[in-house]
Amino acid sequence: EPVAAVYHYTSGTEFIDKNILVADLGGGTFDVAVVHITKKEITELVIGGCRNLGGIDWNQALYDYVKQKHLHGKKMEPDDEQDFLMNIEMAKKMLSERSETRIVARTEEGREMIRITRDEFEACSASLLMKVKEILQNVQREMNAKNVGKIDKIFLVGGATRMPQIEALLKQDAMFPGVEMIGQDQDEAVARGAAVYGQIFAENRKGFRPKSLKRISSCSYGLRALVD
Repeated sequence: EPVAAVYHYTSGTEFIDKNILVADLGGGTFDVAVVHITKKEITELVIGGCRNLGGIDWNQALYDYVKQKHLHGKKMEPDDEQDFLMNIEMAKKMLSERSETRIVARTEEGREMIRITRDEFEACSASLLMKVKEILQNVQREMNAKNVGKIDKIFLVGGATRMPQIEALLKQDAMFPGVEMIGQDQDEAVARGAAVYGQIFAENRKGFRPKSLKRISSCSYGLRALVD
């Protein structure tokens, strides 16, 4: 998926001899890839991530916080609970653009209008941001071990990268200060990149030579012998 996003971001633009870090924080997973782009190929240099970390976890953190701090165990009907979950996700998105927002919750005791600030949201999800930081630190250590060199650009992929806390983390002095971050169609970057690549093949453009791809296995492989 990060490589597909690279095709999207570099479509129609020349990125030659550049090291790109792709930070892909989607709904349920976090993928990181450092790739080197030349005129003829894309080479994966370092990869990392977590299969169980994504925007849904930020939803859950905000849900738990609001339930505990504001609703104090008040019960909801199933339909009201579902609406509340949708309002939580909407509030998360709104807090990427505003410093505060309101969440509506319908309980058995009546309708609640709850004010939530971005600071509260970032505080209740701080442990999740720390997981992101640890993954990026692991990537940095591997980059240093492989003498990868500096990162030239950061591509932001996945809707959850719109949260200001993600960009602020990447800009920290211990992370990637001063590196340009590019966010463009984050929700659709992977699909668009795959579509660009497929369309070029479908049109059979004369003289088209796709960049070859050198990939790293994300898993360890081995053999196990069973003796009868």
